[in-house]
Amino acid sequence: MKPETDLSINTQTKEKITNSIKECLDMLIGSETLAHEHFEISVFQQNPALRESLEERLHLDLIAVVQSANLNGTFRGLVATTIQVAVVNQLLLSGKFADDCELICGSINRGIASSLEDERLLPATQLMQQSEAYPDYTWCYEKALHESAWAEMKLRVLHHLLSQVFEQSPDGLPVWWDYYRKAYSMYIGELYEMIVKNGAEHKGVPHPMVVALSNETLLGMYEKLLGTAATS
Repeated sequence: MKPETDLSINTQTKEKITNSIKECLDMLIGSETLAHEHFEISVFQQNPALRESLEERLHLDLIAVVQSANLNGTFRGLVATTIQVAVVNQLLLSGKFADDCELICGSINRGIASSLEDERLLPATQLMQQSEAYPDYTWCYEKALHESAWAEMKLRVLHHLLSQVFEQSPDGLPVWWDYYRKAYSMYIGELYEMIVKNGAEHKGVPHPMVVALSNETLLGMYEKLLGTAATS
């Protein structure tokens, strides 16, 4: 799909995006039933300021999508990076890594500090941080909680927009969303296991999403989603 150049179409599309985002967030945050069932909705109910910043980010992201020459690929890339943020933070909050959250976050903080002084890792680190809600915050349980809630809420809105803006009506989440998330979770889980094994005195690891860039399987999946994978 080519980028739209007609101003009236752009204005109409922007209004549709804005209205759809607002409509979806109104429905989600206004539901006490959903808040009891999903932690991210509860977090947003308790922190109203989160909504304004999420709305702003979603609007900018979706405008970039509709102006892209590769609408489907750009949208899938947006979903994929949001899944990445959700995974790296959600794994710190519950399950096998919850008790080691402080140790893992300490290692990541040390690694990011080193990465920001390394010209080889600096661009990738800054790029990955652009996908986060709070890129300048020190990694800790509270950051993981709010980043996870932010990303999960963003994914809910993006799913809503599939039908409202892009006129697709999948039954539940598209299969690749779940497939990509499981694959990414497995890799980040292995990374966190390594961090725990290395212990609190280790020099640290780079941002988890930067480390994941070196995984050929995940990189191949990501390029395929974007439609940029090489074909033989």
